[in-house]
Amino acid sequence: MLLTIPLFTDNDLNFSQNLLHWWEIILLPVYFFFFIKIGKYYYNKKNPQGTDKKLFINGLKIKMLGSIFITLIYNLYYSGGDTTAYFNDGRLLDKLLFHDPVTAIRMFFVSGNRGSWPDDLLNIISSFRMPFAANTWIVVKISAFFSLFCFQSMLCTSLFFAFFSYLCMWRFYVTIVAMYPQLKRKLGIVIIYVPSVIIWGSGIFKDTITLSAMLVLFCAMYQVFFAKKKAIKNLLIAGVSGYLLYIVKDYILFSFSVSILIWLLISLGFSIKIKILRVLFLVFIISTAVISTFVMINYLGKEIAATAVKDLLETTVSTGQYLHAVSEQSEGSTYDLGNIDPTIQGFIAIAPKAINVTLFRPYLWESNKVIIFLSALESTLIFLYFIYVLLKNKVVFFFIKIIKDPYLILCIFFTLIFAVFVGVSSFNFGSLVRYKIPCIPFFLTALVIIDGKRKRADKALFM
Repeated sequence: MLLTIPLFTDNDLNFSQNLLHWWEIILLPVYFFFFIKIGKYYYNKKNPQGTDKKLFINGLKIKMLGSIFITLIYNLYYSGGDTTAYFNDGRLLDKLLFHDPVTAIRMFFVSGNRGSWPDDLLNIISSFRMPFAANTWIVVKISAFFSLFCFQSMLCTSLFFAFFSYLCMWRFYVTIVAMYPQLKRKLGIVIIYVPSVIIWGSGIFKDTITLSAMLVLFCAMYQVFFAKKKAIKNLLIAGVSGYLLYIVKDYILFSFSVSILIWLLISLGFSIKIKILRVLFLVFIISTAVISTFVMINYLGKEIAATAVKDLLETTVSTGQYLHAVSEQSEGSTYDLGNIDPTIQGFIAIAPKAINVTLFRPYLWESNKVIIFLSALESTLIFLYFIYVLLKNKVVFFFIKIIKDPYLILCIFFTLIFAVFVGVSSFNFGSLVRYKIPCIPFFLTALVIIDGKRKRADKALFM
């Protein structure tokens, strides 16, 4: 049922206000259990003989709890932020829909770039905060659509984001388990239960959309080229996912699409039976990968300054938010990699530091707030697991196993390239925790698979 939306008030333009309402306490449990019911229906339809229903439902519950948690944090602790700006702009768009449907529909189909707005709409969009960039306006539109069906409740809108994001995450889990069925239990842990991915990939964020689109793109490519099922349907799904990535964060599309291409080509090379041809083909692919990496780094180098400034401005949507960000920086939530030269040589020089900060920081002693501490704890556990897998495989075999598995090559290649970009563009640990989540599922699944191969080799040795 669509909500009959009340008239505009002065508070609609108060972007530092708490956007939650008392009646959401009643409404939230209703939607929470509604989505669980829908989730059960979805699972039974897709997996009538499935044995993972408990994992699916528990994961869905935790995902939705994560979205509730981060929505409360932004309203009650931060008192605003980009997620509240997305929701508030969506709420304004919904109200306009009931006052002037034609104008609202016109706004819905505008891309959001500065030059795309018709002159007669400029006065209207002056009341919005996220209409001047396509990658923010699309989040507003998605939020506006969802909020139509939940009485403009921010908490319930975040449940919509969490639910659809979880379906994408689950599809990724099913795909990886199909590739490595013997590692099912551990893959479930590192794909579904990673705290940072649960929290920052569930709310009304760009990161929720990009993570979901990226995982669906990977699964669609697997279905087309490996499972060989429903090629047309999956190519269309891949096209939509790629489009969302291009609009919201094009650098993720660029780096991930190159990684997928390398994955597909190396898989093709491994299927060649004649050894000399296989070696020559793989040498060609490796050379192409190296050249692509340099091209990518050069691209990222040119884009880094503009992207970094854009993202900083986006997260500081008002003067109050800007001052809040400055005060956070003064309390030590920032990190410094030194001067960054946006060239190939500059990126190569800074790459080790950037990769380290993305994957393994903040350290425990760098956390001065509860949220940063939780992130630091997760980063520490990831670092310890990485060292464990590296040493157990005697370092050399760690890399040998990667080279022998096309999926592991995709994971490590994408993780390293993506980590460099995120490490040099996040400014502070608060942003870093959000921006790095696209590479976390791939990095952790790679570690689990490498560790699993070691254990299988050890069993074979003693049998």
